[in-house]
Amino acid sequence: GGIKLPPALLVTDFDSTLTLNDTLSSLVSLSPAKSSFEKASAFYLSSFAEVERLVHAGRLEEALALSEHVEHAAIDLVVQHRMLAGIAAEEIVRASRETQLRPGALDALRAAAASGVGVHICSANWSPIWISGALVNCADALTGIHTNELEMDMSGKSTGILRRSVVGPADKARCFARLCAEHEMARREGRACVFVGDALPDLTAMLDADIGILIGDNQLMRSALAIIDGVAPLRELSSAVLQDGTLLPGLYFASSWHDIATVLLLERSALGRP
Repeated sequence: GGIKLPPALLVTDFDSTLTLNDTLSSLVSLSPAKSSFEKASAFYLSSFAEVERLVHAGRLEEALALSEHVEHAAIDLVVQHRMLAGIAAEEIVRASRETQLRPGALDALRAAAASGVGVHICSANWSPIWISGALVNCADALTGIHTNELEMDMSGKSTGILRRSVVGPADKARCFARLCAEHEMARREGRACVFVGDALPDLTAMLDADIGILIGDNQLMRSALAIIDGVAPLRELSSAVLQDGTLLPGLYFASSWHDIATVLLLERSALGRP
């Protein structure tokens, strides 16, 4: 037998995991200083090329450490030049509601909460206002949103300063470990802690999870997973449930949030199915 379903805890990344695309560029487009972003963006892309080179060379630990460094350095530039200053909170909320979510994502989060699963977002995004705006239709399902916070002044406009809490892979893993610790009793009873992600910053948390789930077709992530295939092979989620209705711990690939909801038994209890 494996791990009992539904799980105790479902932690998911936001950008390109719950959403169809990365939403940071949409947030940036609200900034009066958006033209200065080309500098930060060019810096980030050239620095990240080295992370990619390390992954392709099979040097995964170095790649993860460097990616953390690169993310911080890019944020340093953004903060130093106040590139995100002067955005009104209501503009963030309004724009966030245009976010395109992956099909079935909201239903899965709602079903998880209705099945008694703790649902958390752990994201390197820059605004909890943005994330909660995008997920407004399943707000009741969310126990917590853990992300970096664009500071707002008394008049409700952004100062351009970012309070950092989730920047790179190690931060996500720390956030996930803290949430898992809060569900220790359920874990002792054999219920899982699940992490869903799409890209390299999610990898450490996915490996730490009882069940780590990859969604989307991020090629760098596929290369990274190929390196550790001997230790943690990637299995297809939809065909993974054992005879006794449990799931073996490990890494899985899901083609959709519908698959995630079905396999983790989120829907059965929530939708009143037998």
